[in-house]
Amino acid sequence: MRAVDHIISRQLDTDTCIHPKNPLLRKARFFLLLIFLLILVFSCAGPDTTDWSGITIAGKLVDDSGRPVPDAHVYAYREDKSNTLGPADAMSEPTGTDGTYILILPEGTYTLVARRRLSGSISGPLRNGDLSGQLSKPLRAGPGGKFDVDIKLNVFHQGSEGDPKRILTTYTRIKGIVTDPGGKVLEGVHVFAYRGAFRPDPPDYLAPVTDKEGRFEISLPGSGFYTIGARTGLRGKPRPDDSMGFWGGKDQPREIEEGTVTEGVRIVIRPYSGMGNKE
Repeated sequence: MRAVDHIISRQLDTDTCIHPKNPLLRKARFFLLLIFLLILVFSCAGPDTTDWSGITIAGKLVDDSGRPVPDAHVYAYREDKSNTLGPADAMSEPTGTDGTYILILPEGTYTLVARRRLSGSISGPLRNGDLSGQLSKPLRAGPGGKFDVDIKLNVFHQGSEGDPKRILTTYTRIKGIVTDPGGKVLEGVHVFAYRGAFRPDPPDYLAPVTDKEGRFEISLPGSGFYTIGARTGLRGKPRPDDSMGFWGGKDQPREIEEGTVTEGVRIVIRPYSGMGNKE
């Protein structure tokens, strides 16, 4: 009797192990199917042709006096980015006391921007007193080893009414100076741009205020017609004691092509006397 019970018990154990409703068997089948699907997906994805070995970009950051800029970062943006306001594709470690930096990038074309924020933050809108600079042309990082790239940083100035979102950093730029009718260069003047015709509304785009030599640089988002001018003060409609003027002396839109840099522009401002301020 005991022998029969032993045989029946072994038979029951064997049936339990191979029964199709056994939870262990179902789990094993699931994991085997998952492994098969993963192998299938990766085999169909094709080889990764991106060269991730890294191209070395190194250089030095200096201020407008040629002194090294410590505690700054260099940001790299791929060429398909419309501007440099969002997250960067790569960022360097903070520069040391000698202002040097190193970036390791995959092969490609990049816009390089250097920034030092007084707050110590690595992101967010720039504030008055921060330092900022950008390589004048996109950099093609390709085979050939190390690239030496130095970048000059300038002090960032923002009007009290300025919206950082209206200050762009793009390849389409207008550079020049602002003067009074007598030719005196003017510091602290706001240069603005409107899409299309001038309107008595806040401007679409702004430049940092002019420096001690009256120089300005305003970036635009791309091709189109823009009215570009300058004024003192930036709160609401110009007051009688404010000064204002436009590129070419007329508040008329000019056609700007994307990717162009126009230099040597002179904007003359004089006491505001209403729309259509003449040079």
